[in-house]
Amino acid sequence: MTFTIPGSHAEVGLLTDWVRKNRPASLAVAEEALEGMRRGLPGAYRRADEFLRSMEYRAKKLPPELEPWFWDSVVQGLLLMGGAKCLWAAPRAYAKARQAEADHGLPIDAEHHTGQALFMARRGALPAKEVRAFQKWITETLPPERAYPALIELMTARAAGGSAPAANAHGLLAKSAKAAGVGAEEQARALAGLLAASRGVSAPPIRL
Repeated sequence: MTFTIPGSHAEVGLLTDWVRKNRPASLAVAEEALEGMRRGLPGAYRRADEFLRSMEYRAKKLPPELEPWFWDSVVQGLLLMGGAKCLWAAPRAYAKARQAEADHGLPIDAEHHTGQALFMARRGALPAKEVRAFQKWITETLPPERAYPALIELMTARAAGGSAPAANAHGLLAKSAKAAGVGAEEQARALAGLLAASRGVSAPPIRL
């Protein structure tokens, strides 16, 4: 599914876009869930924990295959709403989307998953553990020559978004680089780009 970033939190339509193409019979319930999410978002700016609990209630009423798309819609709404509490809630909603995929054994849309992770990273909302999970997933999903640049893009976007590189950043890149047949010189350039994107952010020491 083509990944697009909505113009505002009020325009988030990921869930219904997916349902129209893949589960049209569930469109009414999807529209109801998404409208409830939009109505609740202003409250998340003040009480993000209560907002997440209300979204959990809505998610449980959806068919299992809709849950990840609902939670990723919540992620987009929170990030576009902005504010410290929404930024706190977004990675928790993101984790619920990934957990729903795992719990129900659902297929993962590679283009969407990559785009959503990048969106999180650029907004400074992607935890280090999700970078590790992304590295594992992408090496299992894409051929090495595509997985390696995708991982670099994610890690660089995360650094540019204000997040410090993970302590194991070099190890993650080295593993993917080796699989892709990338030499030490190219790895060094990738790390230099990562550190350049991290300017102003406290970064852990990286051993070359």
